[in-house]
Amino acid sequence: MFQVLVSASPAKDLWKLPARSRVLPRAGVSGTVTHDRVAVFAHLEGQRIRCSDGGLWVTVENDREDHVLAPGQEYLVTAPGKVVISGRGGFEI
Repeated sequence: MFQVLVSASPAKDLWKLPARSRVLPRAGVSGTVTHDRVAVFAHLEGQRIRCSDGGLWVTVENDREDHVLAPGQEYLVTAPGKVVISGRGGFEI
């Protein structure tokens, strides 16, 4: 199981999120991010993030690189830590 930690937050606070969270099923999660709304997850190691439309910017806490996804592209999360999905578009996990 992974946790959704927040759906919108100022960028400077993304890595120090509150403990309140809700647990979601391991697959079949989808959502949309916009210029003022991001999605932040924890415990996504081994999961694929797919861009369904628009463009996504994926940042993983313990990964040295950010990942930009166009529609149809996927990113496999291999590093532990929080995952921030931002940009403008839809995503599926």
